[in-house]
Amino acid sequence: RLIGGGEVVREADARAVVTTDPAQVAAGRDGAIIRMVEDARTAMAIDDAAGAYAQGDIVRAQSILQVRTDEASATAAALGDAELDRRVRHYTGAAQAGFAAPPASAAAGKGGVKAQRAEAYDLAR
Repeated sequence: RLIGGGEVVREADARAVVTTDPAQVAAGRDGAIIRMVEDARTAMAIDDAAGAYAQGDIVRAQSILQVRTDEASATAAALGDAELDRRVRHYTGAAQAGFAAPPASAAAGKGGVKAQRAEAYDLAR
């Protein structure tokens, strides 16, 4: 996937065991992989929100970011990972602030979109 103009590739090896035991499911989670996935999903959401903002759809941009924040917070809570929650809130909060109002000019709008896409790229690395 292209994020902020640069290609980002993440690789992970995975295996699966089928079970109906919730405790076994929770014990089998790999926190590092889940954090990587949440970071990548957050970066994609910021990139999608930047696209909506660039098209003048501030409400959609804000909605994309809020949904991502809520999803990541739920995942972080399930993992007991306050740092994941803090990191996602930091990035989505900055994007929400940047996309809160129409830009003063077309140039300012492009600059804001570019800055948020750069943040998304940093998060996805």
